[in-house]
Order: sequence, then C-alpha cells, then structure tokens
Amino acid sequence: MVTPELCLCGYEFSDGIGTGWIKPPPDAWVRQLCRVGARERITVFLSHPERDRDTAKLHNSVFVIAPDGTIIGIHRKVHVVPVAEAWATPGSSAPVKLVSLFVCNRAGTDQTRDFTPAESVVVKNGTWLVAFHSPNSTLILVDWDPQAQELIGQRFLTLDLPAAGTSESATRVHP
Repeated sequence: MVTPELCLCGYEFSDGIGTGWIKPPPDAWVRQLCRVGARERITVFLSHPERDRDTAKLHNSVFVIAPDGTIIGIHRKVHVVPVAEAWATPGSSAPVKLVSLFVCNRAGTDQTRDFTPAESVVVKNGTWLVAFHSPNSTLILVDWDPQAQELIGQRFLTLDLPAAGTSESATRVHP
C-alpha cells in the first residue's frame, strides 16, 4: 500500500495545527498503520511527518513498514517545497530497501500550489527508467514485472485527470 504524501495530516497542516504534535517515530499514527499492515500482511509506504529523535529536526518522511508490521526503513524527502514545507528539513539521500516501490506524487496545480515542475520517476538500483512531469493532474501507468523487478517494455501510459467540475480526460501512450 502506497499512501499519498502526508496523507494523515494533509499537505498544508502547519499553519492550522502547528508542528508541536510531531513526535519521533513511531508515533501513535505510525504504530496504528504498523498494526494494520501486520494484520493484512502487506508492505506499507506511509508518508508522515517525523521529528528526529537526536536533533529534533522535522522531516517529511516515508516509513517503509514490512508485512510483519516492523519499520524497515525511513526516507526523508530530499527536495522540500520551500514555502509549503518550510517546517521540514531536507533529507540527505534516498536509502535503498529490498521491496518494490511505487510512489504517489503530485502533478498539476491545486488551489494554492503549483506542482507542474514536480517530476515523477521510476527508479531501479539508482537508475532512472522513466521520468515524467505534467501541467495537469495525471495518472502514470507503467507495466512492471514484479518477479523480474523490471519494466515490461519502455512505453508508458498517462491519463490526464479531469479538473474539478469537468469530465474531460485524455489518454496518451509515451514511447
């Protein structure tokens, strides 16, 4: 299971509720998701704020929760959005874990943010296999062989999601 970024608190929480509630991991929210993951026997990628236990710095992090409910890794977002994530300290690297990773990323614009320069990528062993960005909210679909841990072909499909209040969408195949 892959959660959207900051799925529990929302992207723009700091102005409304501040950051004092952010605790070192695992906080109550993360412990609850660990229990759910263990009960369902699934790997969970949970995007959630984190306070470093040693430095007290705050991070926009992804917790990798194994099917037994243990946290096997934490990735701290390296490129934080300057105004929206002013509360967050950038991480320094992306640690590699031995699980398939599929990421939910923002694209397009919403009421207060412009994510058009944001890039979504498929990476294996540090090599970028697919990179994409869009001025619209877009769903990106790739064919992935989970046993071989590789792309099936080099083409991918995008589906431009309709803007609020409309029903128009467009599907494209990218070579």
